[in-house]
Amino acid sequence: MHTLISNISLSYFELVFFAGVPIVLVLIGIIYIIISNKQRNNLKYSIENFMEKLDLLHGCQISHTVELEIYADESDSELLKESVHNLIEDSKEKYDGKWLPNLDSEFNLDNLAEPQLKTCFQYTLSILVLTCGIIASLVLAIAPEINPEQFQISRFMMLVPFIVSLLVSLFLLNQRKILLESSAQIIDRLIRKTERYVPVYTDKSGLALLVNEMTEHENSISQAMDKFNSNLEDFVSEDFNNNLSTTIKEVMQNEIAPPINKSSETLSNLAESLSNKQNDGMKQLAQNFSDELTIAMKNNFQSIQDELNSFNSMMDDTKNFIQDSIAVMENSRQQNILLNREVSESIELMTVAKNDIANDMAKLADNLEVISSVTERMTSVYAGEDASLKEQIGSLETALNNSLSTINNSIEQSQATIYMSDKLRSEQANQFEQLIDKMNSVIQDLDKINTSINNSTIEFKEKSNQKIGKTLTEFESALADIVERLIYTTAEIRDAVEALPFALSTDLRKDK
Repeated sequence: MHTLISNISLSYFELVFFAGVPIVLVLIGIIYIIISNKQRNNLKYSIENFMEKLDLLHGCQISHTVELEIYADESDSELLKESVHNLIEDSKEKYDGKWLPNLDSEFNLDNLAEPQLKTCFQYTLSILVLTCGIIASLVLAIAPEINPEQFQISRFMMLVPFIVSLLVSLFLLNQRKILLESSAQIIDRLIRKTERYVPVYTDKSGLALLVNEMTEHENSISQAMDKFNSNLEDFVSEDFNNNLSTTIKEVMQNEIAPPINKSSETLSNLAESLSNKQNDGMKQLAQNFSDELTIAMKNNFQSIQDELNSFNSMMDDTKNFIQDSIAVMENSRQQNILLNREVSESIELMTVAKNDIANDMAKLADNLEVISSVTERMTSVYAGEDASLKEQIGSLETALNNSLSTINNSIEQSQATIYMSDKLRSEQANQFEQLIDKMNSVIQDLDKINTSINNSTIEFKEKSNQKIGKTLTEFESALADIVERLIYTTAEIRDAVEALPFALSTDLRKDK
């Protein structure tokens, strides 16, 4: 019974790897073909519908991008719609809406193919099928080594799963190649159809446009040169030259020469007058500038000195105030010391009183013992008055205990007061020392500031005097140079004006 069950399981195992695995691999190949063809047909259908709508356009115009966008919005493919919108946006941004960019950038398998179709383009399924066949063949080859008596199979049967998986993988690779080629053909048809109705920028089209514009520009230059040559020939003709020379001579003799002669005389007189006035004005300006600058510097230095004096007086007042404050603080500190001494003496007296009270209480306790013994004796004598006597003794003891507790509390409060007084005295002494240190530091800083301000003021006054003297010297020398240059320029103008009539008369003689 056990052997029969073992044979059945081994036969089922053989059937699974010998026949089941190849059948599954073949089914996978068939399913792959069905799915890939369906996805390819979906892509083809959406693109062909779009191309049929493009056939409604007439001519190749960039204005067709409006219809192109409308047709894309009506398409079932979201990827095609997105690609068309991207092309139109790139056209507006990069080519000023005159060209569509290169269509290969958007019309390709990466942008138009659905994710399922892209999966069909991969080698994953072929590799998986081949791997399953190899594993099945290895299992069939290893099984006889594990149980050679119960499982025997020929070598050809071992290779059946591998051969089937290899054939299916090759078939899948061939199907992938067919899918790629057919999808690429569909997209290529879409590109050519779009280029037929909408201008697309390419290297050839850009070069042709550049050559066309250069040819038009060359023609316009040639026409302009022809027109310029004709005008130049008219301008350099002999009659034109004679008329121009005669007209220029008449204008020079009748209209230009007399005013120039008169202007030369007037300009000479004006140059001399200007030179004299300029010399006087520059001297007066230099003198006024020097006087005003000296007065202004004196006023400024006087105001600075006044401010420094007021600052020094304020510093003295501050110093006196700080010294008065220190004296007041010292007086307060001495008074606090005296007060602390008095408090200490009072506490010492209270301590002595406490000791006296303690001694009195000890004596009182002894007296109580005596009273107790007397009471016992009296109890025997006065048996009837025992109860009332006990009550009186108890009330007396309670009163004494209350007095003792009150005295102890007073002593404790006195000790706490002494401790707080010592603590406050030490804190006040520390604060007073810190205040004195800060006051001394402030006084030193104020002295340093006062010294620095005085030194800076003196240095500023000395440097300002030096700078003003140097500036006045340079200004006077610059004014002298300017006056000399103006005199020289005026003389040159006068010489040129005087020589102008002679040059004009010489030119007229040469023309005659």
